[in-house]
Amino acid sequence: MAPETDCNMACSGDPNSICGAGSRISYYAWTGTPLYSWNRPTGTAAGEYQFLIGGVVIPLVTSQTIKGKVTFLEKFGTGAPNTTGAYELDLAEINNFTAAWRPMHVKTDIFCSASLTLPDKAGRQINVGGWANDATYGIRFYSPDGSPGVAGVNDWQENVNEVALQNGRWYPSAMIMVSH
Repeated sequence: MAPETDCNMACSGDPNSICGAGSRISYYAWTGTPLYSWNRPTGTAAGEYQFLIGGVVIPLVTSQTIKGKVTFLEKFGTGAPNTTGAYELDLAEINNFTAAWRPMHVKTDIFCSASLTLPDKAGRQINVGGWANDATYGIRFYSPDGSPGVAGVNDWQENVNEVALQNGRWYPSAMIMVSH
């Protein structure tokens, strides 16, 4: 332990407090209720799951669409047999399993990829990179369509011969950067 007088840098989250400086860091000890203790509500206070439905996929990427549906991407090509790699869940059809799950398709394996929703009026989704070979160069787009209770027809678009990353990416990061 070093003397507190060695600390003279304001905290980034609270400029009225001192957090360290000069290779020093403040040390805090929690003396309240242990952090591993929590209240477990029961009965109606515990809440409930809504939209609980059996699935057709163990998703690696799940995204809410602008059309009120949810897309699921899975490990395609090396996962379970007879899977398509992508599905869309229509919550308006929650009581009709067949209508609730619309199979979609990806052409390469999205395992180890990155996804985000583009900030455009269509709420397009993009997925980049992937597991191996052509998948690491993959750029996949989906434009949500349909509406709750009305199946869409659009599917994931991907053609590594037309649009591809310059360098293959395995476990990439994806983020939207704003310019002014």
